[in-house]
Amino acid sequence: MRSEPLTIPGLASPVVVESSFVSGRYTITAGGYPATRLGRLRYAVPTASGGTVETTVSGGFLDAYPTLTINGVKHRTGPPIPVILRILAVAPIALVAVGGLIGGLIGALGCAVNMAVLRAALPSAVKALLVLAVGGATVVTWLLVAAAVGSAINS
Repeated sequence: MRSEPLTIPGLASPVVVESSFVSGRYTITAGGYPATRLGRLRYAVPTASGGTVETTVSGGFLDAYPTLTINGVKHRTGPPIPVILRILAVAPIALVAVGGLIGGLIGALGCAVNMAVLRAALPSAVKALLVLAVGGATVVTWLLVAAAVGSAINS
Protein backbone atom coordinates (compact mmCIF):
# COMPACT_ATOMS: atom_id res chain seq x y z
CA MET A 1 0.00 0.00 0.00
CA ARG A 2 1.27 3.44 -0.91
CA SER A 3 -0.18 6.55 0.72
CA GLU A 4 -1.17 9.66 -1.16
CA PRO A 5 1.56 12.33 -0.97
CA LEU A 6 1.20 14.30 2.29
CA THR A 7 2.34 17.78 3.17
CA ILE A 8 3.49 17.87 6.79
CA PRO A 9 4.81 21.20 8.12
CA GLY A 10 8.56 21.07 8.72
CA LEU A 11 9.21 17.97 6.63
CA ALA A 12 10.55 17.84 3.11
CA SER A 13 7.46 17.47 0.92
CA PRO A 14 5.82 15.35 -0.27
CA VAL A 15 5.84 12.61 2.38
CA VAL A 16 4.89 9.15 1.11
CA VAL A 17 4.48 6.03 3.24
CA GLU A 18 4.55 2.55 1.71
CA SER A 19 3.67 -0.52 3.73
CA SER A 20 3.86 -4.23 3.08
CA PHE A 21 1.01 -6.40 4.36
CA VAL A 22 3.24 -9.45 4.32
CA SER A 23 6.30 -8.10 6.15
CA GLY A 24 4.65 -5.29 8.12
CA ARG A 25 7.56 -2.98 7.23
CA TYR A 26 7.22 0.62 6.16
CA THR A 27 9.20 2.70 3.69
CA ILE A 28 8.98 6.46 4.14
CA THR A 29 10.21 9.10 1.73
CA ALA A 30 10.11 12.86 2.24
CA GLY A 31 10.86 15.14 -0.68
CA GLY A 32 12.06 12.10 -2.61
CA TYR A 33 14.65 11.20 0.06
CA PRO A 34 14.30 7.94 1.99
CA ALA A 35 13.90 7.99 5.76
CA THR A 36 16.46 6.08 7.79
CA ARG A 37 15.09 3.23 9.87
CA LEU A 38 16.11 3.70 13.52
CA GLY A 39 14.35 0.69 14.98
CA ARG A 40 11.06 -1.10 14.86
CA LEU A 41 8.52 1.49 13.64
CA ARG A 42 10.92 4.42 14.25
CA TYR A 43 12.43 6.46 11.41
CA ALA A 44 14.56 9.58 10.90
CA VAL A 45 12.61 11.54 8.28
CA PRO A 46 14.25 14.37 6.26
CA THR A 47 13.10 17.87 7.19
CA ALA A 48 12.70 20.89 4.92
CA SER A 49 15.79 22.48 6.53
CA GLY A 50 18.02 19.53 5.63
CA GLY A 51 18.06 17.77 9.00
CA THR A 52 15.98 14.87 10.23
CA VAL A 53 13.25 14.37 12.80
CA GLU A 54 12.36 11.14 14.57
CA THR A 55 9.02 9.74 13.49
CA THR A 56 7.06 6.79 14.83
CA VAL A 57 4.73 4.81 12.58
CA SER A 58 1.65 3.24 14.11
CA GLY A 59 -1.28 1.47 12.62
CA GLY A 60 -1.71 -2.18 12.68
CA PHE A 61 -4.12 -4.91 12.00
CA LEU A 62 -7.33 -2.93 12.47
CA ASP A 63 -6.33 0.15 10.50
CA ALA A 64 -5.97 0.34 6.72
CA TYR A 65 -3.74 3.43 6.92
CA PRO A 66 -0.71 3.97 9.18
CA THR A 67 -0.29 7.12 11.28
CA LEU A 68 2.95 9.11 11.58
CA THR A 69 3.68 10.66 14.99
CA ILE A 70 6.11 13.58 14.82
CA ASN A 71 6.89 15.58 17.98
CA GLY A 72 3.72 14.24 19.60
CA VAL A 73 1.48 15.26 16.68
CA LYS A 74 -0.30 12.48 14.78
CA HIS A 75 -0.65 12.65 11.00
CA ARG A 76 -2.92 10.09 9.31
CA THR A 77 -1.80 8.83 5.92
CA GLY A 78 -5.36 8.24 4.75
CA PRO A 79 -8.97 8.99 5.62
CA PRO A 80 -10.55 7.52 8.75
CA ILE A 81 -12.37 4.21 8.23
CA PRO A 82 -15.55 3.52 10.24
CA VAL A 83 -14.94 1.05 13.08
CA ILE A 84 -17.59 -1.40 11.88
CA LEU A 85 -15.87 -1.64 8.48
CA ARG A 86 -12.51 -2.28 10.15
CA ILE A 87 -14.02 -5.06 12.26
CA LEU A 88 -15.76 -6.64 9.25
CA ALA A 89 -12.50 -6.43 7.26
CA VAL A 90 -10.55 -8.53 9.77
CA ALA A 91 -13.39 -10.95 10.56
CA PRO A 92 -12.16 -13.60 8.07
CA ILE A 93 -9.16 -14.29 10.33
CA ALA A 94 -11.66 -15.95 12.70
CA LEU A 95 -11.45 -18.96 10.38
CA VAL A 96 -8.31 -19.90 12.28
CA ALA A 97 -10.56 -20.91 15.20
CA VAL A 98 -12.51 -23.45 13.17
CA GLY A 99 -10.15 -24.16 10.31
CA GLY A 100 -6.76 -24.27 11.98
CA LEU A 101 -3.74 -23.43 9.85
CA ILE A 102 -5.55 -23.73 6.54
CA GLY A 103 -8.44 -21.60 7.81
CA GLY A 104 -5.97 -19.05 9.15
CA LEU A 105 -4.14 -18.80 5.83
CA ILE A 106 -7.38 -18.39 3.88
CA GLY A 107 -8.64 -15.90 6.49
CA ALA A 108 -5.40 -13.88 6.28
CA LEU A 109 -5.77 -13.71 2.51
CA GLY A 110 -9.35 -12.47 2.99
CA CYS A 111 -8.10 -9.81 5.41
CA ALA A 112 -5.47 -8.65 2.92
CA VAL A 113 -8.09 -8.30 0.19
CA ASN A 114 -10.40 -6.45 2.59
CA MET A 115 -7.67 -3.96 3.53
CA ALA A 116 -7.20 -3.23 -0.17
CA VAL A 117 -10.97 -2.68 -0.45
CA LEU A 118 -10.89 -0.26 2.52
CA ARG A 119 -8.14 1.77 0.83
CA ALA A 120 -10.09 2.02 -2.44
CA ALA A 121 -11.73 5.32 -3.35
CA LEU A 122 -15.30 4.05 -2.96
CA PRO A 123 -18.31 5.08 -0.87
CA SER A 124 -18.55 3.39 2.54
CA ALA A 125 -21.70 1.48 1.55
CA VAL A 126 -19.93 -0.07 -1.46
CA LYS A 127 -16.92 -0.91 0.70
CA ALA A 128 -19.21 -2.60 3.22
CA LEU A 129 -20.83 -4.75 0.51
CA LEU A 130 -17.44 -5.71 -0.94
CA VAL A 131 -16.02 -6.56 2.50
CA LEU A 132 -19.05 -8.77 3.21
CA ALA A 133 -18.67 -10.43 -0.20
CA VAL A 134 -14.99 -11.13 0.46
CA GLY A 135 -15.89 -12.57 3.87
CA GLY A 136 -18.46 -14.86 2.27
CA ALA A 137 -16.02 -15.91 -0.45
CA THR A 138 -13.43 -16.64 2.21
CA VAL A 139 -15.81 -18.97 4.08
CA VAL A 140 -16.86 -20.72 0.85
CA THR A 141 -13.21 -21.17 -0.14
CA TRP A 142 -12.41 -22.66 3.25
CA LEU A 143 -15.37 -25.04 3.01
CA LEU A 144 -14.27 -26.21 -0.46
CA VAL A 145 -10.67 -26.71 0.66
CA ALA A 146 -11.79 -28.52 3.81
CA ALA A 147 -14.05 -30.80 1.75
CA ALA A 148 -11.23 -31.54 -0.70
CA VAL A 149 -8.76 -32.30 2.10
CA GLY A 150 -11.33 -34.47 3.91
CA SER A 151 -12.09 -36.35 0.71
CA ALA A 152 -8.40 -36.92 0.02
CA ILE A 153 -7.82 -38.21 3.54
CA ASN A 154 -10.79 -40.59 3.43
CA SER A 155 -9.83 -42.04 0.03
